[in-house]
Order: sequence, then structure tokens, then C-alpha cells
Amino acid sequence: MATLQTILDNIDRFLQFDLDNMYGESPTTQQKVDGFNWAQRTVSKLIFQYDPKITLTLTADQASYDLRNTSVVSRKVIRPYAVIINGNMLWNAAYTERGLWTLQELERMIPSWRTDSSGTPTKGVYYGNQKLLLHPAPTTAVVNAGDNYISGQYLAADMTTAQLASTPDIPEELHEAIAFCAAARLALPNLSEAEAWQRITAFNAEWRSMADDMRRENMRAIQSWGSTTGNITPDFMVM
Repeated sequence: MATLQTILDNIDRFLQFDLDNMYGESPTTQQKVDGFNWAQRTVSKLIFQYDPKITLTLTADQASYDLRNTSVVSRKVIRPYAVIINGNMLWNAAYTERGLWTLQELERMIPSWRTDSSGTPTKGVYYGNQKLLLHPAPTTAVVNAGDNYISGQYLAADMTTAQLASTPDIPEELHEAIAFCAAARLALPNLSEAEAWQRITAFNAEWRSMADDMRRENMRAIQSWGSTTGNITPDFMVM
């Protein structure tokens, strides 16, 4: 597995391809790390990085949680797909499968939600800017019981100059692609994510192919909520 330092070395290598670096001939380690973090976020979003067990830290009597706050969640959540409270996965508004509610569904079906007493959350509501609302808000007993998680798409964590010997939270097959993307960003500070992927594809189409494969695998994991032998419904009625 490549370390952050290895990726920074590759950034230097790619910057030799006649790309005018906006920081001059010798960007600092911090400047290269900034470029790396931008590139890693770009790749992380493209491949739909997914974790079925992102730790969720609850607070008694608090209903709303910021899914980009790493003191609340162990990873920055882009979009949650399921919520687990005390080991039990919550159901959608139709109670047909595990999943989340919308704020409109909560408002329509439980108009008293703003003033309801705390208890064991039975509904997870996802709303604007990566916010999660639990209804009812958790009690102290629920918080102390633990075993609370989010299953969802997340953003790979930024790294710092103190982590040069550490490995990024992104598949190693894409480490070179990230280095090339970072070099392009250092050369072109206004480079958009779409333009970055065009450059990556043009330079090495195999990188884009690998990223697309990873995206499909993660999407399959996210969408694999179909019937299993544990919840088959027989096609007959019990009289």
C-alpha cells in the first residue's frame, strides 16, 4: 500500500510533464498535500465510497445530527442509506424495508414530532446539507446502550503533513490517478472535478475504468436490499 509520501513523490513526477505549477518549481509539502486532498475528495465522490458501519455518536435528547462532523460520525457521510440504533436497523416510512424517511413524510405522518418526548428512535430522517434527524430523540439509556451506526456513502478523510507515513483511505489501485489529478490541480488552480476526470481519462484510460468498476461495486452494495432467505414472504395465505 502506498503511503502519502509515495503519492507526493508521484505528484512531483507528474509535475515534470510540462505543467506550469502555480507555486513555482518546488511546491512545499503542505501545498502538495492540499492538492492531494482535493484530488482524493474528487475520486472518493466518483467511486461512491461506501461503509455499512459508520459509527454514530448520539447525545441524549438531541434529535438532529451533522453527518459531516467527525465528532458525531467516524467518517464524513455524503449520503446515509440506513440507520442502526442499538443494533436494530430502522425502517422506511412505508415499513416495507429498512431505510430512511423524508422530512415531508415525518411532517405529514407525525405532525407532533417537534415536541414528542425522547425515547428509542424508530425513524431516521435525512434532510438538507447532510443532516440526520432521529425520532424520537434518544434517551440517556439509548445513548449508553451504544451500537449505533450509519450505512452510507462517505468522503475519504483529508490528510496532513504529519501523516506522510500513513496510507490514504482510498483503494490503492487509484493512488497514481490521485497523484496525477493533484498535479493537474496544482498546475491549474481553477480545474473543476469534471475537467480533472477528463484529464485522467486522457492520460490513462485504465484509471478511469478501474474507478468506474469501483463505483459500480459500491452502488451494488448500496442497492443490495433484496429478499434473502431470512425474510422471504410465502406466496400463500395462512387461514
